[in-house]
Amino acid sequence: MTDTLVHPPIPSTATPPDASDRTLPRLVRAALPLALDVAVEVAKLNGVCIRPIELKRLDTHTGTVEPFDIPCGTTQ
Repeated sequence: MTDTLVHPPIPSTATPPDASDRTLPRLVRAALPLALDVAVEVAKLNGVCIRPIELKRLDTHTGTVEPFDIPCGTTQ
């Protein structure tokens, strides 16, 4: 009788593989894109600034502070 190596089943491609899934081989996990890279690409596809500047707006009547983002190339 010969011994054959049995590899663990590869997860289906219906859901994207997660880099924290330890059942995937190390080389497969290393080849997955980083979350930051994915977020930057999605921002570029949607025409959103990838490095917005966060400012705070103070409502003088109520005293509430509201944060908001402006694009990185804004001069005013």
